[in-house]
Amino acid sequence: MVDTITAKREALRRNILEYSRLLATDLTTQERGKLHRRLAEDWATLSKLNTRARQLVSGSDEPTPSQRPGRSHPHEIPDLAG
Repeated sequence: MVDTITAKREALRRNILEYSRLLATDLTTQERGKLHRRLAEDWATLSKLNTRARQLVSGSDEPTPSQRPGRSHPHEIPDLAG
């Protein structure tokens, strides 16, 4: 299970980096909007996977502060090792 989560986190991290790179290029408003939506979706998914990975490592299924509603994602790519 941890290997699956790690693989998904790596794929999301690569996607986030690629979307960020593409946003620095000339795009139409529609293309830029799609990238922003995908970026937000992948950040949210990555955050959930990071939380789940921490829970598996610690052996805890209790909610963490990052699972509380209204929490915004960080503005940098999280450390995938932890």
